[in-house]
Amino acid sequence: MATATPTPLVTTPCKVVDTANLTISEYFGHVASKDGTCSFAVVEVRAADSAAFQTPAFAEYAEYVICNQGIIELEHSDGEIVRVEPGQGAFLPSKLRLRWRFPGPCNYTVVCTPAFSPELAAHEESSGGTIVSAEVRERLKAMHHEAGSAPTEGGAEGGAEGGAPLRATLVAPVSVVEG
Repeated sequence: MATATPTPLVTTPCKVVDTANLTISEYFGHVASKDGTCSFAVVEVRAADSAAFQTPAFAEYAEYVICNQGIIELEHSDGEIVRVEPGQGAFLPSKLRLRWRFPGPCNYTVVCTPAFSPELAAHEESSGGTIVSAEVRERLKAMHHEAGSAPTEGGAEGGAEGGAPLRATLVAPVSVVEG
């Protein structure tokens, strides 16, 4: 019996958010590729703005961010700010409460594991932030619902083991192949 040969999956980005100030183009994830393993998106912010605080409630949810252009400021709930500059990356562990701030236009790439969904990201609409309106957030929820995404387990309490506060981890690229 012959087995099928795997072939690459080539996707076209899907604009899951497209407003005057923000475009999120998802290449892989619930909406673009119908796969919840992870999501991969490129985000374009066109002017200074900020998002509401978020506290991903699921133990396994994490984000990996690479700043391509501009500056990203990650504000922790205690007011500490981590600046991510072009060429730097940041790891955002599960259950980390923070707010994304953009002092000006920027472009970044984000990978979420598992794939982003509004329920997993757990944005706190009452904490301010104007980059995504309530109407846009509802459209995003509807897109994910139509794609069949849904959380698979209950949330977990925030905080790292041992009670230490969670923090964004700033990373710089490392050359793995020398030419």
